[in-house]
Amino acid sequence: MKVYKISKDKLKAYLSYLLNKGYSIYGPVKTTSGDVIFSKIEDPEHFVDEKSTNGPKSVVFPEREIIFRYREGKIIEEKSDERRILFGTRTCEIEGFRMLDDVLLKGKYKDISYERKRSNSIIVNFACTKACKYGFCTTFQGPKLKNGFSLQFIDIGDDYLVEAMNEELIVPEYFTEASEEDIKKAEENINNVYKEMEQLPIKDIEKKIKFNDEIWNKLGNYCINCGACNYSCPTCFCFDVYDVKIGNEILRIREWDSCLLEGFSRLAGFNNPRKDNASRLIQRFYHKLVYHKLNYGYYLCTGCGRCIEQCPVNIDIRDVIKYFSGGEL
Repeated sequence: MKVYKISKDKLKAYLSYLLNKGYSIYGPVKTTSGDVIFSKIEDPEHFVDEKSTNGPKSVVFPEREIIFRYREGKIIEEKSDERRILFGTRTCEIEGFRMLDDVLLKGKYKDISYERKRSNSIIVNFACTKACKYGFCTTFQGPKLKNGFSLQFIDIGDDYLVEAMNEELIVPEYFTEASEEDIKKAEENINNVYKEMEQLPIKDIEKKIKFNDEIWNKLGNYCINCGACNYSCPTCFCFDVYDVKIGNEILRIREWDSCLLEGFSRLAGFNNPRKDNASRLIQRFYHKLVYHKLNYGYYLCTGCGRCIEQCPVNIDIRDVIKYFSGGEL
């Protein structure tokens, strides 16, 4: 892997270059209200090197999408040949892609829609060099990707160090070779995140967590079933599928679902094995910390902290992990 650097002063010009090459670029954009959202970049001036409120998951696994159309006896698949770059992603988000890949691409059946969008997406990751308020990524993979990207930017002051696993996007006009001093500075900045961020007692949590514990009723009394934790999570993948007739065609539509919504587990005859908030919270936390670990060998969490940040009643997965490791809630 080669290592380069690019001046921060050249970053917007580099984005313009990529746009002129015909790429669709998605990244963190600051809106007029001051919010930072991950969306399509039409103007490089709108790009900001900040963690967005939402993540890039919706670009390759949309909140709502048409899978296919049925018209005049024929099934017409929805396809896109868009050449896209996910620019300014965070490590916790791309780790989420790795987990989605295991579920949606490596089982008996592949999710064709996800596979198509995923394979057409080039990752330009921005490793975090400062601990964020709600994040706990150092409990898992840490702030820097080891693989799964084309380029990875690391803030070293006036420049970015750039690790290149694929040199397709390296342009001599904007990039120069990095020095040993640049590499050392990048390592120091990454190590600072480990010093600043709390690491949680995650080891063997799947053996410590208890199904019948008072904590679930306590948290259930707070939960308002909004689903914000699910919808902001880079690793949640549950969805619903339904058909809609519009004019002379039928659309097969997929949209995200949430295990905290009452209708998620509702059965025929309106029976529901998870009628109360506590049982739905158990499902969410057990999926993240128990079930996925048993099935795939790792926890279904990247430590991004978005579920904590977005929860309007302050339910915090960090507190749950510490509680079952002997702490207090």
